[in-house]
Amino acid sequence: MHAAGFLHFLSEITGIPQLLPDPYLLGSGYAQMRRGDYFNVHSDRNVAYDTGMLRRLAMIVFLNKSWPADYHGKLELWNHEATSCDATIEPLFNKTIIFEVANPNYHGFPCRWLVHMSARASLSFSTITRSAYRASRTPSRTPPCSRRVPMEPTGSH
Repeated sequence: MHAAGFLHFLSEITGIPQLLPDPYLLGSGYAQMRRGDYFNVHSDRNVAYDTGMLRRLAMIVFLNKSWPADYHGKLELWNHEATSCDATIEPLFNKTIIFEVANPNYHGFPCRWLVHMSARASLSFSTITRSAYRASRTPSRTPPCSRRVPMEPTGSH
């Protein structure tokens, strides 16, 4: 992710010049979500607090092999008003999604899934730029869950 060649490739395919790696890996890393977990639809902040640089791209790589559709756990991409889900992405092994960390950029895994044995795993990374190129001050707001999933009592896994 930090290799100059890869950052140049990302700049070429996205049209965002002078991408840099995030030296502190803020919002990056390994994520594992278990039974009953969810991540509300939200809009990422686009300014890195530690550096003041603009966060530009987010990249998520899904790590689960053989993830059945009935497990749920899809990434939802919402419109700019956070009123409707425009697309869903199955968390299939090695599938990679790259999106701009613009504000608003509503996305999430808003509905709990009831899987007893598996956790949904992913790696995430972000890139930054030095300038406030297309910075936005749109306030973030969280829309309601796009669908309701009944909750089961939590217990030992």
